[in-house]
Amino acid sequence: MARLEKSTGVAQCNELRAAISRKYGLPSNSDPKAFEAANRELSPHYTRCYLNEGKFWVAFLDLMTPEQRAQFTRETHDGRR
Repeated sequence: MARLEKSTGVAQCNELRAAISRKYGLPSNSDPKAFEAANRELSPHYTRCYLNEGKFWVAFLDLMTPEQRAQFTRETHDGRR
């Protein structure tokens, strides 16, 4: 999974989010200005990171055996009904 996160760009996005959060002392800093500043800094990367997460989940499902995929689908969809 770590290789998949790295190859799809998810690891880099997670690192970026974590670095920005640390920079502004989030989540422990409750100052709304810190949240606004962090969101402004992360905003230009949001679309790319969102698309990377989509690539990750498509590839993640391909790693599973048919039985694992069926169980995963049952468990993730049963909770939404």
